[in-house]
Amino acid sequence: MNRQEVEKFIADEYGVKPDYLWEGDYVSAALRHPDTKKWFGVLMRVQATKLNIFNEGEADILDIKLDPDLILQLQKNLPKQYFEAYHMNKKHWVTVLLSDQTDRKLLESLIRESYSITA
Repeated sequence: MNRQEVEKFIADEYGVKPDYLWEGDYVSAALRHPDTKKWFGVLMRVQATKLNIFNEGEADILDIKLDPDLILQLQKNLPKQYFEAYHMNKKHWVTVLLSDQTDRKLLESLIRESYSITA
């Protein structure tokens, strides 16, 4: 599941569009729960070296808020897709590498969970 597919899913499911917080930056965006205004996701593009996955280029990522036990399970079972949270609380957030290899059904379920936690 790539970034555009994530954005479309969230818009279709919740009517939420990315909130670009920094002037001139149309890559990094918060995904806010419409009722609470809490972030349930953060879309970013980072240097791939930040995730220790390869040496060159950039990677699209999504940070989502989940139960700490689920985060540990994801990192253990899918270590090439789920990473220690980049730029967020590492106990309650996880970073998902967005690519064509990212399991759509699993990620949609996790986004729903993050949305629910922040309600």
